[in-house]
Amino acid sequence: MLRCDRITKNYGKKTVLNGFSMEFHNGVYGVLGPNGAGKSTLFRIISGILAPTDGCVTWNGVDIHELGSKYRTCLGILPQQMPFYPWMRGSEYLEYIHDLKGLPRTQREKDVQTMLEKVELQDESKKKIREYSGGMKQRLGIAQAVMGAPQLILLDEPTAGLDPRQRTLFKNIIRDMSAVSTIILCTHIISDLSSLADKILMLQYGNLIEAGEPNALTRQLVGKVWWMPESDDMLIQYPDATRMLLNGEAGLRIISESDLSSVGTQVEPSLEDLYQYHFKEASQ
Repeated sequence: MLRCDRITKNYGKKTVLNGFSMEFHNGVYGVLGPNGAGKSTLFRIISGILAPTDGCVTWNGVDIHELGSKYRTCLGILPQQMPFYPWMRGSEYLEYIHDLKGLPRTQREKDVQTMLEKVELQDESKKKIREYSGGMKQRLGIAQAVMGAPQLILLDEPTAGLDPRQRTLFKNIIRDMSAVSTIILCTHIISDLSSLADKILMLQYGNLIEAGEPNALTRQLVGKVWWMPESDDMLIQYPDATRMLLNGEAGLRIISESDLSSVGTQVEPSLEDLYQYHFKEASQ
């Protein structure tokens, strides 16, 4: 079990993470928040790269900095910018990661081949990484992160650069692993979290403002999400409205605390609505 206990991180007088506390068990946790919310800082602290100003992170009850290398062997990480070695071939890179993780050498060839097949890079494994497309590099990054089925996996924007089919491939990998691993992922592709996350954490200005199951969180907006025919007046009144079809008719999707039943139709809220509801000011 991973536990964050009142994690705070200050840079001078600026607080980028403020008293964050959470227990993480096996399953998928999605972290949402606008730029500057503290997501990257949280990831770096959990990974052990960055020390908190106050509070502590424990793994099975022991401070991660006391565990040292024992903690790192439990950890798989996909940062937003993966530091690949472009002169290596894809298979060579995974062999290198396999050795770094201290996994059994006798299993290396089989493990590498299995991961290449999971991310559908088996036909590209002999190419040098410098020849890979952005999506291929992203799949290689996913493969190295989940190599050896680590108990804790941190994924930052894991589906960036993936096409819809490859995103489905990624989701299947994560679902399979979530029964035995704690997976924390941060993404701006909110629809990915709708079908993946067991729990959503929402950060704003370094504070944890919401935490819960996706359906429970979106239920807060029942009666606040509306569809109505598009008009210049509505666009002026609701500048954050988005266009959507309802029964084949084009109109506006609007989030409002007011009862708009006289001019609109109530619609089911989504995670995207929840994000806009909490973060529209921070995103402007």
